Amino acid sequence: LLAALGSAAMLLAAAGVRRIRRPLDDTVAQANALVEGRYLLVDEPDVPELKRVAQAMNGMVERVRRLFESQAAQVEQLRREAHEDRLTGLPHRAHFMQRFAAVLADDAQADGGSLLLIRVADLADVNRDLGREATDRALRMLADVLRGWPQDGALAGRLNGADFALALPNMTSGAAPTAHESAARVASALRSALSGNSERFVVHLGAALWSHGAAPSAGALLARATQEVDLGRRAAI
Repeated sequence: LLAALGSAAMLLAAAGVRRIRRPLDDTVAQANALVEGRYLLVDEPDVPELKRVAQAMNGMVERVRRLFESQAAQVEQLRREAHEDRLTGLPHRAHFMQRFAAVLADDAQADGGSLLLIRVADLADVNRDLGREATDRALRMLADVLRGWPQDGALAGRLNGADFALALPNMTSGAAPTAHESAARVASALRSALSGNSERFVVHLGAALWSHGAAPSAGALLARATQEVDLGRRAAI
């Protein structure tokens, strides 16, 4: 009888240990997951004392998760503000020029190409006549055309309020379009996208071509495209 009671007591003790150990193991796993950047929630055990521990740990994990997600969102916002134009989401001038210079420096990346400068004429007057909301909407439409340009390696940016750029490196072995052909295609796409504002929203294009192994600097190419715009050598759309 004593042996039977002893065995029963041992079994009960073992069951009690398992009942306590499992939640403790879950809590340890939860803590390790948090160290690894994973946010693991555990089931609340029946043991009152351990239930409070599980509730506290789950609450802490949720708070840490929200804190890190908030910080990640802030970091992403700062990154966008540092590299992108707030209105259009395109790379701003410094970031665009940095990326464009990298394309020019990598001879293996492109076999020449074209740089287009797109300028919105009299933007301040357009903003006054159409209103800021309509003007911003048109600028975003313009940016969408450039951002979605269907050519491998295409790189778009907003250089300032009125000036946009589109770099079109030739990423294929076939014949590359000339700068004039590229400008004509972009002009046609912009004309279609901005048809609702065509009477007041006038855009001028300038283009500069670079060749494989003989590309000038990014600044020199931009100056060349800007000069074409300034001299009026591209028809307005």
